[in-house]
Amino acid sequence: MDLVWSCVFTIFISTWTALHLHVPPYRCPTSWRLWYKFRLMIVAILAPEYMAGIALTELRTAVALTKCLRGRGLQSWTVKQSFFVVMGGYMVKSEDRYRPLGVNTLISLLSLGLVRFAEPDDKPREGSADSSIIAITEEKLRALTRSRPLHTVQLSEDASILPWVSPNDIDDRSKADYMLKAISCGQILWLIIQSIGRCIQSLALSPLEAMTITYVACALFAYAAWWKKPYELQSPTLIALPPSHPLTHQLRAAPPHVPFNHEPLISLEKRLYWTYMAASTAVFMTYSGLLFLAWNQHFTTTVERQLWRWLAVPLVCLPAVLIVISLLSQAFVSTPRGTEMCTATWLWVVDRVVKPVIPRRAEPFFRAVYLLGHVREERVPSWPLVGPILLMTFLYTMIRVYLLVEAFVGLLSVPMSLYVTVDWTKFFPHFG
Repeated sequence: MDLVWSCVFTIFISTWTALHLHVPPYRCPTSWRLWYKFRLMIVAILAPEYMAGIALTELRTAVALTKCLRGRGLQSWTVKQSFFVVMGGYMVKSEDRYRPLGVNTLISLLSLGLVRFAEPDDKPREGSADSSIIAITEEKLRALTRSRPLHTVQLSEDASILPWVSPNDIDDRSKADYMLKAISCGQILWLIIQSIGRCIQSLALSPLEAMTITYVACALFAYAAWWKKPYELQSPTLIALPPSHPLTHQLRAAPPHVPFNHEPLISLEKRLYWTYMAASTAVFMTYSGLLFLAWNQHFTTTVERQLWRWLAVPLVCLPAVLIVISLLSQAFVSTPRGTEMCTATWLWVVDRVVKPVIPRRAEPFFRAVYLLGHVREERVPSWPLVGPILLMTFLYTMIRVYLLVEAFVGLLSVPMSLYVTVDWTKFFPHFG
């Protein structure tokens, strides 16, 4: 039982500390955030590479946004500030509604010249059009943050200045639990060292330990991708808009917070896109490859060993399939800015499955997909594109469930060498 509890604790703490959530809806209770994070943790346990993929997607978006804003003259803009935007750090208040200012909306407003950021040294000049707008300096921003967790900036109808939130201010608002992260990193490091030691001394390694190492690898990928992302940030920068402001109508249909699995439809350079694809492929191949650690280990029956081997091989081939699907999505899914395949698949399911079964109740499902994916009904992809995705998703889910169950079932019959601890004295010189 010590082995089981050690692996379960490692999986739990590495997954819990790796999750970097977005800014929650305004005035939501703490219980909502804990329940939301718990649900995401369950998803991350069932599919750890999914969490790592989301982290890489957000990193890709943050890097692209940083490059975009630096190209517009904000040379001091950092990746951490881009993460602040991606996670819904800027929130607009209008007509008692609180909605995050998304990446696409921000870029559109900047492109149209409707808004600009007030850098820390911005000072309104006398007689200028902006002389009636208060410059938001870093000192004033800190004072507002200390006085209350949520600071408000009032924008008039012709105002064009957004508050500048410095990396130091973001760090002040972030609630990173460094002690918990230190415990998590220590547990992960100990598991890796112990597993290496067991392999060197030819001691048995259980399927559960091999599975735990795959979770640890995905958690490390997420840690690296979210290194600059604020942790447990709950106080956004609130921008107050008058009811007549043009942005008010645009944000009425927006969700109260940025969904965790939402991919901003930001324009990306081709090189940056394939950098992301290479990183995602590395995550999947690392996760699948680590399952081969149990290739020659002891299983309860020969059939279970063969099933483990046969099912681990398709997972290694999955990255190549994902790249092909990505190429098909760019060629056949023609939304104004492109549509992620997850959204396209759900759109097809609602249109082809839900709508024929319950036609009168399908509209809410459509609205949910449109809202999260920014797509229209006439953009429903065809079956030749969605069919392979649904089939692959079903097979992948079955494989993941079996491997997870087998990791625990394999403990019913283990060799004696599994109970032998690593003799660390063989690795260090000593007198005796």
